[in-house]
Amino acid sequence: MAQGNLIDVKELKPFFRTTRDEELPTFRNAKAGFERDYVARALRITSGNVAAAARLAAKDRKDFYELMKKSTKSTPTISETKSVPRRLFPPKGMPRTVRN
Repeated sequence: MAQGNLIDVKELKPFFRTTRDEELPTFRNAKAGFERDYVARALRITSGNVAAAARLAAKDRKDFYELMKKSTKSTPTISETKSVPRRLFPPKGMPRTVRN
């Protein structure tokens, strides 16, 4: 057990693997894996709402889309993100219906 505020290195040994057979991914692969997991988790938390996931990640929505594209190598489809597109206004060129 540690005495006072100091921790002896011997006390930390159970937390370290000591074999050289341990596989370590390259930094690039580890970073890509982290980004992929981070994007997936943010989308899962927000039920696929990309704008909300971007806010959660403190990123601009456009940058978050780029991160999604980079981490999946393709832009996710609506079914993959479980997002339902909602338009406040019809697309340009479409007549606007007015209900009374």
